[in-house]
Amino acid sequence: MSNKKRAVFGHNCILGESVKIGNNCIFKNNIVVYKDTIIDDGCVIEDGAVLGKLPVSSKAITRKLNTKLPPLHIGKKTYIGTNAVIFRGTTIGENCLIGDGAHIREECVIGSKTLIARHVTINYHTQVGKNCKILDLTHLTGEMVVEDDVFISTHVVTSNDNSFGRAIHITHKGPRVKKGALIGGGAVLLPAVVVGRYAVVGAGAVVTKDIPDRKLALGVPARVVMDTPGKFLP
Repeated sequence: MSNKKRAVFGHNCILGESVKIGNNCIFKNNIVVYKDTIIDDGCVIEDGAVLGKLPVSSKAITRKLNTKLPPLHIGKKTYIGTNAVIFRGTTIGENCLIGDGAHIREECVIGSKTLIARHVTINYHTQVGKNCKILDLTHLTGEMVVEDDVFISTHVVTSNDNSFGRAIHITHKGPRVKKGALIGGGAVLLPAVVVGRYAVVGAGAVVTKDIPDRKLALGVPARVVMDTPGKFLP
């Protein structure tokens, strides 16, 4: 580890080889930081966080894991909540807030000034843009893209496999939520659907096909009912 004198550490912090820590970082208690992890200036890491963890393969997993992941990199002034787990190969932008119990897998990118709230789970190789809010207990599936300025409410479910695991990746692509879109609480986004720019998906809707730009969709399955109201537009 480098720059240890520039950080404040609580009790029982475990740091792997070649960890790099910037100025004015605060580490609380019972934190594990795996080797090579990079933490930039001004970050706060709360109790029980695990940073830079490697994914583990088993016969229960059909997807081949990348064994040559770059280090986890956490940008300046980012806050990592209690018991959050972030895997190696992921990049977290500056001024982010990663909530208590959040879980972010390998090869993800989280843009600056984005909120990943309490107990959100983000699967492998998913991108979340800048200035997004992903609220409590939402699941972002693997191979998903969330563009800038998106709001995703609580308990939203996304998926990337339309075979229920019975076939080998007939569809293996997560949804794409374009810039400025709003997703209501409890909505479900099925594999590979596209939610357009500044579109709105109502609470509890099930999105089975693409939603055009600047349209509001409701229901099961979701259907466009009107243009996006002006109050939801920039």
